[in-house]
Amino acid sequence: MATIAEGINDVHEGLHDIIDHGSVREGVGDILEGINDVLQSGVGPYAEGLRDLSEGLNDYLHGNQREGIGDIREGLHDLLVLAHGTPYEEGLRDISEGFNDILHGNLQEGLQDVHEGFHDLVTATGYDWALT
Repeated sequence: MATIAEGINDVHEGLHDIIDHGSVREGVGDILEGINDVLQSGVGPYAEGLRDLSEGLNDYLHGNQREGIGDIREGLHDLLVLAHGTPYEEGLRDISEGFNDILHGNLQEGLQDVHEGFHDLVTATGYDWALT
């Protein structure tokens, strides 16, 4: 069974595949793998939103961008609703805003927001970045 740390590392690697190397397909695959790893670790009420993200990324990888985007939006919305007032809210909001920037053609700013939001989110969980 995968651990949350493995999932975090996979998502981190995927973001850097996209940002640093322009390898979108490989990066999205790593992010999908990371989310699925985290889902195996038990994430309580956040599981539904993460499943929607997973389904959306999977749809995207298999050529169904329209449905994938819808699932990703739904998952991010569900996660934001659950995270309202928690330490996770800021990171999730940045990720959501970054995703919307990407959809509206502002790729670099969107990727930067997603990356910053991911770091904020992971830091809020108490994960030790020295382990990566």
